[in-house]
Amino acid sequence: VRRGLRLTARHGVDASSAYFVAGYGLLMCGLGRQLELGVRYGRAGLALAERSDGMVRTMVEFAHHGFVRHWGEPLAGTVQPLLAEFRRGLAVGRGGYAHSAGAFAALHGLLAGQPLPDVVELTAELSTELLRLEEYAFAQRVAVVAQAAADLVGGLDGREPLCGEQFDAAGWLAARRRRGDLVLIVHTLQAHVALAHGRLEDAAGFVAAAAPHVRMAPGEVVVGVHHFQAALLEALGTEGAPRSRRSLVALRRAAAANPMDHRHRLAMVEAVGSAEHMAAAAVAARDHGHLADHALACLLVERVAPGGSWRAARAAALHAWGADGVEA
Repeated sequence: VRRGLRLTARHGVDASSAYFVAGYGLLMCGLGRQLELGVRYGRAGLALAERSDGMVRTMVEFAHHGFVRHWGEPLAGTVQPLLAEFRRGLAVGRGGYAHSAGAFAALHGLLAGQPLPDVVELTAELSTELLRLEEYAFAQRVAVVAQAAADLVGGLDGREPLCGEQFDAAGWLAARRRRGDLVLIVHTLQAHVALAHGRLEDAAGFVAAAAPHVRMAPGEVVVGVHHFQAALLEALGTEGAPRSRRSLVALRRAAAANPMDHRHRLAMVEAVGSAEHMAAAAVAARDHGHLADHALACLLVERVAPGGSWRAARAAALHAWGADGVEA
């Protein structure tokens, strides 16, 4: 990528320059240290790619919306572009990056806090198309998201998160040693579901299991979510939570670059122990459109200062999100 970028600077723009420019943005965001710079490169690469069509455009669209854009803009804004790239791929018979874009669209929709019925509908559409094409690896990634949504909509009924009909995390992990970003996604979504259900110690175990795999997913949205989970659970003193100094540093950087998705999360971590400050973080999460974080912050306020209106606020947030399987 760096060599391609140097050649572009030296000899001018050609058909592949968009990939090199966007790829450098991905590299910066993947390192997690120069997020604003990475986002600017990603935008520049996307602008170059929009002048053309074909595989280079698909690669750049996927790289920008899947790995770069969400570090500087609200995650929710990436869902439709990723889905559009998936559908363009279906129309012209182009898979690979286009199929990955579909799987990322489902994951981003869930983690952006979009209404769960919409996530369920999207995963059903994606699964149907990917199974029709016999793209089982991509369909499995969609099934992970579908199971997380099902655990929130229908409840766990005594099960562990993501151990259901659509995806069985326990069986998948036990089958053989797993590596790669999907392990991080599975454990992070397990923690996401556990936190929604108020099972903090279970969430701590999933976050600890996810921690060794963070480096396998540079730039992916689950990295930011994992750092939030780790920092929050350590601040709460939850048994089994991993040490998270690095996660807190990463969360602060993310909050500076993308306040709509991460500033209220940083506020939640810093508000632990103060009902007043946690209440302010809950309001900020609601105003940012993150109903899952709002419901979690309401739970934490209620635990510090029981007897107020925060239980009702949590119930309202869960209902608005569509998480009717979660007890308030």
